[in-house]
Amino acid sequence: MKNLPQQIDQLINDVPSLRSLIDLAEEMGITTWLVGGVLRDLLLERPIADIDLAAAADPTTLAKNWAARSGGRWFWLDRERKQSRVLLPKRLTVDFAPLRAPTLEADLLLRDFTINALAFKFNHTATDNTLIDPLNGCHHLIKRELHVTSRQSYVDDPLRMLKGIRHAVTLDMQLSETTVAQIQEFAQLIENVAGERIRDELGKILAAEQCFRGIRLLQETGLLRALLGPAQGSLDTEVMKALLQLEQQMARVRLIVGLEEKEPIREESFSQHSIFFLAALLAYYQPQNLPDILHRKLRLSRQQQKLILALQQTPSEHWFRLSGQLPTGRRQALLVEQLGYMPDEQLLYLSVSPNPLNFSKAIELQESFLTHQHLGRIPDILSGQELQKLLTEMPVEVTGLFLKRIKAAEITGEITDKNDVLQWLKKKITD
Repeated sequence: MKNLPQQIDQLINDVPSLRSLIDLAEEMGITTWLVGGVLRDLLLERPIADIDLAAAADPTTLAKNWAARSGGRWFWLDRERKQSRVLLPKRLTVDFAPLRAPTLEADLLLRDFTINALAFKFNHTATDNTLIDPLNGCHHLIKRELHVTSRQSYVDDPLRMLKGIRHAVTLDMQLSETTVAQIQEFAQLIENVAGERIRDELGKILAAEQCFRGIRLLQETGLLRALLGPAQGSLDTEVMKALLQLEQQMARVRLIVGLEEKEPIREESFSQHSIFFLAALLAYYQPQNLPDILHRKLRLSRQQQKLILALQQTPSEHWFRLSGQLPTGRRQALLVEQLGYMPDEQLLYLSVSPNPLNFSKAIELQESFLTHQHLGRIPDILSGQELQKLLTEMPVEVTGLFLKRIKAAEITGEITDKNDVLQWLKKKITD
């Protein structure tokens, strides 16, 4: 680990507006400290995306004035607790909060994990300051061990249990035996946490390169059952092996094309990677009342819910056989359309999950679909109005059924153009 005061000086040099924040705090007579994740990430030499500041007094006016001076945008995080955020033009966020206890040391003891119970006075003379580390968090960072600050930590905020697993998989750390035992003890408290907060933490776990390890930790600690209820399926050795292979395959796909480049379902922390891994986990776990879990417990968007439910349905063997036989073009596009909701996303999922569809074939099918689709569907070879004129003696609702059957006949090669449609209709009506 590098020299922390030097790293803080470098951070201030990289973000010059932080100098004006220090000046403003000194003008207002407010003592501030860098706390938590920013110090942890500096010590681990990780990129800094957000900064947490603790203040000895209400920092709201300081935050507002600095936002105006630096060109940032200020908004409340928790008005009652006087916690607010400034979003800088380059997407760096700075969070402001008053101490939650009479002293800084007492405030640090209230935090979640020892590696986050760190503080460093924020002023122009970083080299004159020292790291405040009452729970030996720096030593735990060096050993890559995650220790909860106290037994009360999970009671104060049960989401910290998920946050601990997220730290384990994103920071490559090991949960201490005490930390695991206490998560197991308090796992059911996760039911008291708002679905939006659970969604964001779970999304980060499933988006991590070590997402498979995250699933194992969720299972080991009892959080998976607390989140999803009893399983109707199984997470036995073979299933866990399949999930590990899924993680490895998604990593390979990301190297080839970048799994996150095309991101129609990205919302906050729930990326495409998270959606795919969650869909696979749910297919094996088979929880009761899945739609309710997606909506009420995880608070996923309607689009995300529909896609995950669609991914629970595996195409038939006949579909996979045709996918390898049909030439590129409209027939392939029609086959892809049969997948239903967001078929291009389903194709990518099928290519990384244990199914007989390789990645190159999925890309070929996707290109055919994107070439022939209009507004997400393949136009009919004969419009509904044209078909109704030919089916004058049949009920109107029959038209939709015949349109589907015509597309199916196109896939098999029975129909190639409008003339074939007319001949095909005559035969079907006669039969």
